[in-house]
Amino acid sequence: HMIPTHLIPLHQIPLTPNGKINKNALPAPSGDVDADRADRTAPRTALEEVLVEAWADVLGVGEVGVHDDFFELGGDSLTATRIIGRLRQVFEGGDVTLRTLFTTSTVAAMAAALTAGETVPGRLERIAQLHLEVARLSPDEVEAELARQRDSEGGARR
Repeated sequence: HMIPTHLIPLHQIPLTPNGKINKNALPAPSGDVDADRADRTAPRTALEEVLVEAWADVLGVGEVGVHDDFFELGGDSLTATRIIGRLRQVFEGGDVTLRTLFTTSTVAAMAAALTAGETVPGRLERIAQLHLEVARLSPDEVEAELARQRDSEGGARR
């Protein structure tokens, strides 16, 4: 995260009257800063979408592609811990580990590793789908759905 994304050669560094670097006088990088990531691939599965949302939120970046590298996006061990904590909440623990994130480092590779390690095939994908469905509901809609389910369970017990 400390490696600059753009290098601009200068003949002379602009200085303020006090001899300090005049950051406002430095030239802006040409083109869009995200131009290097223009080939960003959108999530293809619900699992990848949940991973992308967690990475984007915790890393504070606008968009994350499934082939973007965690460390190139500014990730470090602290942000990795936060991401893993969030994913463990979504996936009820599971085999979401720091090791998985550090050894895979892209959403696509992490999703593939998590899927390959499943004891019940399709479990994480289904949980991800449910998570995304609930995330799109308003709090009132969630309450109404929970009430509906309580009512139907109560009727089944009678």
